[in-house]
Formats: sequence, structure tokens, C-alpha cells
Amino acid sequence: MVAQASAADAEWSQLISLSEFEIESGGDLVEFMIGIETQRLEFRRLGLEFWAKHPEDSRRYSWLLITVGIPPVYAENIEDWAVKETELAPNSAAVDQPSIDSWEQVCRFNYPIWTGMFSILTV
Repeated sequence: MVAQASAADAEWSQLISLSEFEIESGGDLVEFMIGIETQRLEFRRLGLEFWAKHPEDSRRYSWLLITVGIPPVYAENIEDWAVKETELAPNSAAVDQPSIDSWEQVCRFNYPIWTGMFSILTV
């Protein structure tokens, strides 16, 4: 049991570190946006793994609140999305709809109570 707790603690530490975004002054804004999106995607992927591997760990709900509240965009082309995100006009970059649909399916199956409460945030 201690080994399992240690594994969960190590995985949680790695996972939660991805929820912290650092802004470097003077850095390139497009590169920063690419980094944010990449980090959000990895946060979601690792969180799904953590959820499945540690069904009794209540920290899973902290991950869920963060990933639903600050979701990845699922851009088809992250670089294109990042450039358009830095412009004043609405971002018209294409999104990866199958990935969005996949996440919504995961939500409906695994977190049905959240789907209704946060439906506007699950895309």
C-alpha cells in the first residue's frame, strides 16, 4: 500500500506541476501560447491516466476542476492557432473536432455529473 501511495504521490506531483504556467518576460508570445497549449494537452492526458490508475485518490477531482476550467483548445495546427491567438481578431484557427468529441465522450461516460454542471466548459 505504501508503494502504491508513493507511486500516486509521484504521479500527482508530475501532473500538478503541469497546471502551473510560467511567463518569461521578453519571451516570444507565440512560443508562449504554443507552450501553454502543449502543456494543457499533456495535463489532460496525464490526468486521464491518473484518474484510471488511482480510482480512490480524491486529488483526481482537483485535476478535473482544473482541466475543465482551463481546457486545451485542441487546435488542428498549434502554431497556426498560436499566431492567430496573438491577433486582435477572433481566433479562426481550425480545431481538432474528433479530439474534442473524444473528450466529451470521456466526460459523459466517466463524469456524468460534471457534464451537466460544466457543459459549456467541456469543449
